[in-house]
Amino acid sequence: MNLSNYLSSILVVCLFFTACRNAPDLTNKAWDKTVKIRLPSDPEILHFLGASDAGSVQILHQIFLPLADFDPVTYELAPVLIKSLPKVTEITEGENAGLVTYEYEIREEATWANGSPVTGEDYLFTVKAMFNPHKRSGYASQFKDIKKN
Repeated sequence: MNLSNYLSSILVVCLFFTACRNAPDLTNKAWDKTVKIRLPSDPEILHFLGASDAGSVQILHQIFLPLADFDPVTYELAPVLIKSLPKVTEITEGENAGLVTYEYEIREEATWANGSPVTGEDYLFTVKAMFNPHKRSGYASQFKDIKKN
């Protein structure tokens, strides 16, 4: 058997084995519900207050919903866990004059895994925890303009 016949035989055998494998079952319900996202690195931590690396932040943005987020089509800020965008009020008197307050109303459908509602107290706890001097938080810089009372 010469070399060209030998190579042709190998090619036919390879094509035979690759053509005989099973095609994916596109009718399987799990097929259309699976999303695989490749991250450039493993996350360092999966805790909202301790995350500072890109891998952790990307995963946490899928796990924990924000009060509001930017719509990917219109690039406009849109409510997520709140009923509407916050009411912004300028403070005109006292030691906080010139600053602003933001008033949110959390949606009734916003609940924790155990069914209890997400409350303003939950949000307040999270903001306070970000300023804990004994714990590093990658998000603290985004809240640097919040004044403690």
